[in-house]
Amino acid sequence: MILFIDVPRLNYTRLLPVVVSWCFNNLPMARGWESKAVEEQISAREDAAKTPPRMALAPIELQRRAKRESLLLARTRTLNALESARDERYRVQLEQALVHLDSELGQIDQS
Repeated sequence: MILFIDVPRLNYTRLLPVVVSWCFNNLPMARGWESKAVEEQISAREDAAKTPPRMALAPIELQRRAKRESLLLARTRTLNALESARDERYRVQLEQALVHLDSELGQIDQS
């Protein structure tokens, strides 16, 4: 009498990534790597200590800088739209918006 035993097959597709990641995670690291990283952190901290502390800006100055950055972004977006615009009326509208943004930027730069 012959008995057939159902043996579960190993699923190598699930096992292979585990084995590969274990092999790569347990490779020896180059000597001195950790000390170099610590040395870089120490030098970065020393460089930060050497730079003079930045003065806190007044709320009005912060608002002016935020407005200027917003206008510069809008100007860049308008220029990109102008490059790809095909309709003449839309191009005229974008050119007028560009003139307006430039005048706003000029007013902010003067103040």
